[in-house]
Amino acid sequence: MSTPYSALDSLSTRQRSQVDPHAEEYRAEDTTVSPSPSGGFMQRLPSKSRLLPLASSVADRSDPEQKKKLDNLFAMRRRFLETDTKSLLQSICDHVELRLGRSKWSFNKEIAYSATALSVRDHLIELWNDTNAYFHEKKPKRLYYLSIEFLIGRLLRSNMLSLAIESDYTKALSQIGLHMEEIAEEELDMGLGNGGLGRLAACFLDSMATLRLPAWGYGLRYQYGMFKQRISKEGDQVELPDYWLENGCPWEIKRLDVRYTIRFYGYVREEKHTRSEIRMKKGKVLRRRGKGKGELLPYTEGQSFNENEWQLLEMEMPEEVEVETAPTEYFWENTEDIYACAYDVPIAGYHTLNVINLRLWQSMPKTEFDFNSFNRGSYDDAMRAKQAAETITQVLYPNDSFDAGKELRLKQQYFFVSASLQDIMRRFRNTGMPIQDLHKQCVMQCNDTHPVLAIPELMRILLDEEHLTFDEAWELTQKCFAYTNHTVLPEALEKWSVDLLGRVVPRHLQIIYQINWLFMESVRDRFPDDLADLSIIEEHPVKAIRMANLAIVTSIKVNGVAALHSQLLKTTIFRKFFKVFPKKFLNVTNGVTQRRWLLECNTPLSQLFTSKVGPKWATAYKILRQIEPHVNDAFISQFWDTRRIAKERLAALIKKETGITLNNVDEMLFDVQVKRIHEYKRQSLNIVRAIAEYLNLRTLTPAQIAKKCKKMIFFAGKAAPGYYMAKKTIKLINCVANVVNNDETIGDALKIVFLPNYNVSSAQVIIPAADIHEQISTAGYEASGTSCMKFCMNGGIIIGTWDGANIEILEEIGAEQTYMFGLKTEEVEEGRRQRHAPNFKMDSRLEEALLAIEGGLFGPKDEFMAFVDSIRHSDHYIVANDFPLFMAAHEQVEKDWLEKNSQGVREKWGRRAILSSIRMDKFSSDRSIIDYSEKIWKIKPCMVPAPIDAQ
Repeated sequence: MSTPYSALDSLSTRQRSQVDPHAEEYRAEDTTVSPSPSGGFMQRLPSKSRLLPLASSVADRSDPEQKKKLDNLFAMRRRFLETDTKSLLQSICDHVELRLGRSKWSFNKEIAYSATALSVRDHLIELWNDTNAYFHEKKPKRLYYLSIEFLIGRLLRSNMLSLAIESDYTKALSQIGLHMEEIAEEELDMGLGNGGLGRLAACFLDSMATLRLPAWGYGLRYQYGMFKQRISKEGDQVELPDYWLENGCPWEIKRLDVRYTIRFYGYVREEKHTRSEIRMKKGKVLRRRGKGKGELLPYTEGQSFNENEWQLLEMEMPEEVEVETAPTEYFWENTEDIYACAYDVPIAGYHTLNVINLRLWQSMPKTEFDFNSFNRGSYDDAMRAKQAAETITQVLYPNDSFDAGKELRLKQQYFFVSASLQDIMRRFRNTGMPIQDLHKQCVMQCNDTHPVLAIPELMRILLDEEHLTFDEAWELTQKCFAYTNHTVLPEALEKWSVDLLGRVVPRHLQIIYQINWLFMESVRDRFPDDLADLSIIEEHPVKAIRMANLAIVTSIKVNGVAALHSQLLKTTIFRKFFKVFPKKFLNVTNGVTQRRWLLECNTPLSQLFTSKVGPKWATAYKILRQIEPHVNDAFISQFWDTRRIAKERLAALIKKETGITLNNVDEMLFDVQVKRIHEYKRQSLNIVRAIAEYLNLRTLTPAQIAKKCKKMIFFAGKAAPGYYMAKKTIKLINCVANVVNNDETIGDALKIVFLPNYNVSSAQVIIPAADIHEQISTAGYEASGTSCMKFCMNGGIIIGTWDGANIEILEEIGAEQTYMFGLKTEEVEEGRRQRHAPNFKMDSRLEEALLAIEGGLFGPKDEFMAFVDSIRHSDHYIVANDFPLFMAAHEQVEKDWLEKNSQGVREKWGRRAILSSIRMDKFSSDRSIIDYSEKIWKIKPCMVPAPIDAQ
């Protein structure tokens, strides 16, 4: 649809003569109450006055006259911005012309999105400033969430939903011929994360804000994200820069006033403070007898002497000693310095006045341009410092398969924690509280080991800047940190070589060694046989710092992210630490926010739920359980109507991105596996299953094929650039899809799709459409997984192994709503033994699938030999063991999908899907954050009070 650009004229105050004469179109709407967990105070704010019109200026406010002037200035912001249609259109137009520098002649959907987002941001900033001012006034204990990733996704609709202004903006945009859906599609996902770790962090921020907790997030502002995934004609993953900042990001606020110096390399100089003193010391001497009587010589214990000639005496003698007058000081010198510059992203709570902050750091050079080098003709050298500094925050997870990549990753992590700690300490110092009370004001949660360098960084600040003793600093630091572990794979636990860490951050290596010495001394007598495993320093094969060990030794609490995962931490990789700290380990099962993953991404289903129980489930998910008595035939039919809408939406996306057409989506089973590509997540098992099903279809007659369950097997996810096997798996999936989708003999009985560049926005289309979702990791390898929670919230039926959060989901929603299969964690090792026994017999269908790959059915046979060998020979992830069980589970899935009642409705399947959704309250991130707050952080809500009536 073309945009009626002339309609923009009605927005400009400088073009009053062209305003649409129908003034009633701009009439302010009636004030209505938005649903709120606090009982409805979140009313239309324009009719209210802000509580906190406080002046904030670096100007000297000790001068009463100056203070009065500032108060008069900020009194202009006493009232909230208006949200009537005319005011919103005026705001959008002002941003188009005054902020973006455009006019009606260059107005398009991209500009409309930017202007609308900036307008929404204005409303956010009002609440954001008031929240920060209120936190400053009340001085609550704050949570600082440190995460190398924040996979936020698009924010336009999310922020409008949170502020209860989506309908206002939708109406306003319609006045100028624009549709909200089209404008929202112009937004690019923020390139701040890759997978579950970053998405979890984003869900947690949403819940922290909604629960009104005094919390901040800290992360990095990656210029090019991780990478933009494209698939070549041959089926290979191609990595391209993710230019998510190409047109700017309207949600971020560049903080020119927040900048810190970050140091690397150099050396540490010790400066001891001593003075010489003469002290009398009792000791033994030899005194000569007879001739020369009185001569004294020092005596050494055990020394032989002639007793006739010498007499042994004990007496006091003067001795010169060096006395310490102050603790030794350490000076980190000759460093390479860069700046960390802050960008803030306001995070809105849902229907609250609390808007918290995500602060992102970007690396900048201290010296932007070397004029001397330029004048000497060394043009590249003139820009070298700038390029080196900016490299640090260019890409998430630089490829660390070579030394330079490892060094860049280490610098990236230290840059992140140093900037964050300096910022946290600045905020704490502003409270005026003594440094000994730091733990009463601050608790820092390390989301995995990437931020664990924050521990020695805080120690450095306490020792070298606050001048505490080591014991004082160590005692305080142990009260300030908590650590979330996200893996049970020993090889995935982060380590840094002593040589590299000592070269990049030498002062921190000293501190880590001292921490390790203290810890080793404290456990030496109780656990003498475990010292090598408990030590922060790994001695072999290369001397390295174990970051997980450092986190455990330091933290208040160490939590896993699912019940099984937390138990495995205590019985496998951290079992020796559990002996030392049995009360330190606990479980906090992950969760996802229902506001994005149901309310926002699945509007038809959320509207259906709201029609039965009202809107408060958005902040109290358990309310949805009240729907259960209403799950009758009529409700199930309405559910299938919502599913059809979701499937048609996904089919359109697939057509747009891949060119594959899906017909009759109501009858087609959507079988979905979306997640990071990794061997333990077993996309390999899923694709060989797909091959086996395809080979079976080829043996059937057209009449037999017509009776089969029609299905679309869907894959999406990225492989790390250096992960050879994962990238081969992607290529195999695409090559199989190319053959299957073009085989006219099977028609629409089977389609295979790989959607490139999986991200939050595409997930919000994919997840509501899934009939079943694959959660098929090798048992004991997935810490939790959160995609399973999102799918189940949307009524997707889980087919999964006994791993991660799958087990807890089964307990909550009921075994009847799941298809579970495979070996259990305690059976895996025995399964491996059987797998490699001479008498192990591979399932014939798997053997045929592997032979088809080897025979070149899906491309040159040499192309996928490594993939085939990984199953046929090593099979570390027991694909062959679980394959027949997986096939049996899918046979049951097909049987159940084909079952319909007399009205042609999948009544049983629909009931199971609805029950899966409404019983997922345990897996709301709100519950997770409440658990963290009560069990670990010990923080309480700090609710910004409701606005007062305007005078």
